[in-house]
Amino acid sequence: PPPRQKDEPLAFAEGIKPEVIAGPAGEHLATVYRAYFEIQRSLANDRVPSAESATAIREAATALAGDTSFPAEAAKLCRIVAEQAEHLHHRSVAEARGQFKPMSHAVVTLASVARASQDGRPYWHIFCSMVPEGGGDWLQPDDAILNPYFGSEMLRCGDEVRVFRTPEAKPPHADHDHGTPGGDR
Repeated sequence: PPPRQKDEPLAFAEGIKPEVIAGPAGEHLATVYRAYFEIQRSLANDRVPSAESATAIREAATALAGDTSFPAEAAKLCRIVAEQAEHLHHRSVAEARGQFKPMSHAVVTLASVARASQDGRPYWHIFCSMVPEGGGDWLQPDDAILNPYFGSEMLRCGDEVRVFRTPEAKPPHADHDHGTPGGDR
């Protein structure tokens, strides 16, 4: 991620367009985001993430980290996600929140680099300046703020930083003309 002050959110260039990933890598990427959102919601609800979510994100991120067809920057971020997901479900809520921070920074940055073709939903980048030692960034699948760093203590504490949208997918055959009635054939 780009450098920033401790009390400022991760910053990205304007007009970023993540690469849309299809096929098996796209399926793994969709699993990373789905499991991340489950972990984020668990922490916002003052619960330790489930073994299923921790395992799903670790396995999918590990697969992507080793996939040579996956963009190198995204693979590096997936390695961080996989490392931080290790044993996440065996931690206390406070420990899981500590592990969540570097995982979350990697996932927020990943959203600026790669998105699954199967998931065209926007993702919200949220930031809470109250997180100790800074770095209170996270990603959500909607704009209803659910703070994973404080849970019920400060559930709605945070500000929307940006919305990551997927690039518009081209309709099939948009790059050439099959001919139209009355047109050149």
